[in-house]
Amino acid sequence: MKPPNRPHAMVDQSQALDAYLQDLLAPPVARGAALEGAPADDVLPESPAPAESRAATPTTSSVDAAVSPGGAGVAAPTAPAAPFEVRLFEVAGLALAVPVAELSGVISGADSLVPVPGCASLVAGLVTHAGRQVKVIDTARLILPPQHVAGLATDPAPRCRQLLLSARGDWALACARVGERFVLDPADVNWRGEGGKRPWLAGTVRQRRCALVDVAGLTRLLAADGD
Repeated sequence: MKPPNRPHAMVDQSQALDAYLQDLLAPPVARGAALEGAPADDVLPESPAPAESRAATPTTSSVDAAVSPGGAGVAAPTAPAAPFEVRLFEVAGLALAVPVAELSGVISGADSLVPVPGCASLVAGLVTHAGRQVKVIDTARLILPPQHVAGLATDPAPRCRQLLLSARGDWALACARVGERFVLDPADVNWRGEGGKRPWLAGTVRQRRCALVDVAGLTRLLAADGD
């Protein structure tokens, strides 16, 4: 009997993201040498768009892989002086973390998401929570490179199953799954330097194989996007 065909697109996608993850988590000097002086933040693998249904837990999935709007001259994030608590979450099969102090809770959103025609490109729609309207950020469009974004479904609802509500409650990050909370030592983060094209990225956590979100940089990015 002829063996079934392997899902080559999924395999290629996983390998490409894993390869980029290794480059992203490599020491800065090694990355610079490998790229002959080109900024590591600006180099991406060529691979098919990631499947939104990819079943991966936040602690084991690949990370990040994206150039986002923003351009050069992005200020470096400020590293905290003491350990801080973060929350893991998953977007398009990729693992990220965000400081718990920047959040006010986790809510569901897919069933109540209301599209807003003409809204900023990174906004998936609105949800009503605690008597106010909350802008839902289409996080996959934020973190994925253009060639991956092009393969995303037009309907953002499947990407908005759970929402991480900001501390002020005025916007929320859409995610497929919310993971555990843990205390992160600043020394365990490979902090992003000044410049690059990911103002939402604070750095990478090698031990957890995930990216740390810079909420201040994300807020500036949303403002620039017309949010």
